Amino acid sequence: MTSKTASPAHEIVGHRFTRWKSSWLGERQRRYHEAASVDPTLFGDSLDISLLGNDCLKGARSPDNLGNPRLHYGVRVRQREAVRLGSLLDVAASVKAVDPVSRGRLIRIGFGFLLPVANEPAVEVEHQSLILDPEPGETEPTPATDWGWTGAEPIREMAMSLTAVSSYSWEFPYLEVHHFQEAAERIGMRVPIAQGLMGFSLLMAEIVRGLGRVPIDCDIEVQFRRPIFCDEILQLVGFQRLDGTWERLAVLNPAGKPTTQVQVHAAA
Repeated sequence: MTSKTASPAHEIVGHRFTRWKSSWLGERQRRYHEAASVDPTLFGDSLDISLLGNDCLKGARSPDNLGNPRLHYGVRVRQREAVRLGSLLDVAASVKAVDPVSRGRLIRIGFGFLLPVANEPAVEVEHQSLILDPEPGETEPTPATDWGWTGAEPIREMAMSLTAVSSYSWEFPYLEVHHFQEAAERIGMRVPIAQGLMGFSLLMAEIVRGLGRVPIDCDIEVQFRRPIFCDEILQLVGFQRLDGTWERLAVLNPAGKPTTQVQVHAAA
């Protein structure tokens, strides 16, 4: 059975969002990195593309028209040109697909981030979220699978905290599940959870560290498989290529299950 409630415009295939401007100054990037305990010197004066997902979250729906609750499902980021901190980006977005699944609807929105006077996006992001409808459909989604982490190389541990989780979501006070116990419990979580993008930021730092610099041209696929709880100690792991760069990485929860997993299809 599908939901009988009319969908807002931002959940309709083909909907084009009003273009807007985004700017990533050093202070904005620093606040995200500080919350995730990411060394900001890794990125120098370059934009950390894992953070662009926060612009996608802002653009996908307005704070005064959120609609039904959503869980961030994944992103795919394709960068074709380096972006420096302080660049003013023109953001274009449209809804690419909305598929009924057992818990609601899986929505895919394409975002293009264009530098001034550019005809093509410097960075493209496919943003995927699960809309939790009160009357979900009956179609089963294509099963998501763990990509296999037995034998992965341990990288480091990361101790989470509510302060870190809430601080990473500093631009989203209205997404209360990242800030307050009561909001977490309302959607069945035992404690507040981190944005999936926080796990991506942790792994993006390792991609940059392994490459030895910020990539100029890359294609990175990210799946948010399980929630990251604010009281967990996480383990970062990965598989390297022969040249020492990372091919696959994951953030594992205390049970050894991936919360965030990343496939680096290309990075140069």
